[in-house]
Amino acid sequence: MKNHFFISCPRYLESTLVHEFKAWGFFDRHEMDESTEERVREVNGGIYFHGNFDEIFHVIFYSRIASRVFLLVDSFPIDEAKNIYEAATKKIEWDNYFHLEQTFKINTLVDQKLFKENPQKLNLKNSVYFSQLLKDGIVDYFRNKFTSRPSVNLKNADASFLLHLELKEGERKKDTKTFANIFIDLTGMPLSNRGYRTMTGPAPLRENLAAGLFLSSHIEDLDEKFNENPNKSTQSKPYVIDSMCGTGTFLIEALLCVLGMPPSYLKVMHYTTANKVWDLVHHAYFIKSPKIQKQFFNKLEETKKIAQKILKQSSSDLPYIFLGFDKDRRSLEIADANINRAHLSPFIKLKREDALKLIPPHESIGLIFCNPPYGKRLKANDNVADFSLEEIEKNQEELKIQTEELEQLYHEYGEQLKKQFKHYRALVFTGNAEMRKKISLKTSAKIPFFNGDIESRLLVYDLY
Repeated sequence: MKNHFFISCPRYLESTLVHEFKAWGFFDRHEMDESTEERVREVNGGIYFHGNFDEIFHVIFYSRIASRVFLLVDSFPIDEAKNIYEAATKKIEWDNYFHLEQTFKINTLVDQKLFKENPQKLNLKNSVYFSQLLKDGIVDYFRNKFTSRPSVNLKNADASFLLHLELKEGERKKDTKTFANIFIDLTGMPLSNRGYRTMTGPAPLRENLAAGLFLSSHIEDLDEKFNENPNKSTQSKPYVIDSMCGTGTFLIEALLCVLGMPPSYLKVMHYTTANKVWDLVHHAYFIKSPKIQKQFFNKLEETKKIAQKILKQSSSDLPYIFLGFDKDRRSLEIADANINRAHLSPFIKLKREDALKLIPPHESIGLIFCNPPYGKRLKANDNVADFSLEEIEKNQEELKIQTEELEQLYHEYGEQLKKQFKHYRALVFTGNAEMRKKISLKTSAKIPFFNGDIESRLLVYDLY
């Protein structure tokens, strides 16, 4: 039996997520009467997928890019807000998803297209109102059936629901409708929380974003370049270097990709029935279905065996040498702790070094990554009227000094790449559009990403 799912991911990584599905062969074995286009649909921030639980368990354990996985509960057109309450009380059997004794919560997401074209003239400014309507409908469903109601828990609910208000366009304008899509979150904790980060530094990269950045490097191009290198006898392998490694996220994710390690491996290896890792194991449909349980635990055991086999490898088995540098001692201490927790210490070497003074091994080839500081930013809710003239002047002076320092950092880093890292592919990931202009190198590519809510670019430089 197939279901409809939504798999979320960082913006601009939707096509990379689809590529994972293709690599797993999901579209090679589908029924002949269903095309790939019918099985998967890309939207901003994720993909809709029509598949079975066995496939979705593979996503949960193996996707490097997915953030969360949602199961579609129901989808229906609405003419007015109260239709959500009516459907919740009469159309959906909520006890198929969670029990009376369990807790729940609701988040509402409104499609950006609805703000531009709102055919039903809904009041979209207050998403909490729609969450309240759905919550009231769920509560009244249980009251009507069991004369009692489940409780809401906003921090640690057993069942987390997503109400997605979406504009679906028809062939004619009058056929355009607003749909309410209701999902239940299968993962609970984001899949990007791998479990190896004990602590983080300022502005850490999300793990799935870091994986996406590495996959966008096309490091396989360097393998061919390395094999053609007349001096390769002096270098055993190509290098993967993070020159400002911070707390190690990029290096860890890059290594997991190269190893072919399932990104869920730490959760899988430490899983117990008492440990609430994935919400789905507490959902009613899961508890009621021996078949779904068997599929899940078979996939879990398969993943555990693969991870255990990979961890028996030595650094000599790897095709690359992984090095991390940072001038901040505390960041390196955290990176070392994270790498240890990930059981990857034999594969990554760390050293305290300033990126502006970094020199690669002689005649080497490889990939060098950098996620430099973006600079101080005003928050969306900052209001100049809230500050005194003295505070504004002080802030402007601090920003001026910081801007000058950043300009120097970006420029000097580019010069260091130009002088010292010939035959390398350099990646600079930044959310500061002005600063990237200070790097006096010709880009091979500028790939858009979002780092949280910051629009960013991965700048690719092939150095000669």
